[in-house]
Amino acid sequence: MLQGIDPNKVKFADGSNNQLQSLQVTGVNIASDGKSAVLTLNQSLNANATFGSSSPVSVKLYADEGAVSLTNGAKSAQLAASSGAALVDKVKPSLASTDPIVIKTGTTDTIEVVFDEAIAFNSSVANDLVVKVNGEVLDLVAGDFTVADGTSGDAKFEIKVVKSGIVGVSNITVELKDGRYVLDQATTPNRANAFTATSLKSGQTLTEQTAPTAPSAGNFVLDGTGAKIVVGSSNVTPSEKVKLQYVMVNTGGGAPASSVTPEGTTANFVSSFVAGAELFTGLSTSGKDVYVRYIDEAGNVSYWIKIN
Repeated sequence: MLQGIDPNKVKFADGSNNQLQSLQVTGVNIASDGKSAVLTLNQSLNANATFGSSSPVSVKLYADEGAVSLTNGAKSAQLAASSGAALVDKVKPSLASTDPIVIKTGTTDTIEVVFDEAIAFNSSVANDLVVKVNGEVLDLVAGDFTVADGTSGDAKFEIKVVKSGIVGVSNITVELKDGRYVLDQATTPNRANAFTATSLKSGQTLTEQTAPTAPSAGNFVLDGTGAKIVVGSSNVTPSEKVKLQYVMVNTGGGAPASSVTPEGTTANFVSSFVAGAELFTGLSTSGKDVYVRYIDEAGNVSYWIKIN
């Protein structure tokens, strides 16, 4: 069994057997069973067990005579650099220790899951995720969220929340049940460590950016006088809570742009509109095409639909 390791006699070389003099052992921790030891280095290796930033090199461990001593008094022979043991990355990617679950900069609906080293993205990871919003599990099959690789070769993947009605929510958690689809970039890739439900960074909130489904033909119509917008002959149930907006343009002018300011908006967000209900009155629609659209609680709008 191991008795001791002399850190001054343990050395490192690159693939051409040149000593890496700047890489040194600064600490030794021998396991309680005496069968293995952990060496602490003065500098970090890269995630794939290479060394250096601008031109990384592979690393081999070699040792002077007597570097390792055993409990029976024996000491190790010299291990030349040319015969050194190549270092291999066996460390699994883990969730980053700082800000691992954050909202992607420039978005309100996309979560970044951040690891402690670069990973190879696989979209199948979606099957192993549990994403909760206010305690409710999002349904992957129903299309409540999608996953994507924002920047190839970095330490992140993205979760875009599509489910409607999520506005300014901070109670967001992400869990990875299995790391089988999250691999590092080692020569022989290591699977990531799974992680339990981890909360969104404090102070951040998520708001979906999915437009509501537009009204269908006949959902909303002008009454016989042309002065009122009313609900059609059947109750209308939008895809989420919405308000109705309208705008009028000169006849034949075509659908207005989404940026056009509506001329009217109903008062409250509702889950349904009752057949025959009057929504807007006092309109002068002669020579005008009348368009309506939905706006949801997040401020997302459907496209305009002509109703006359």
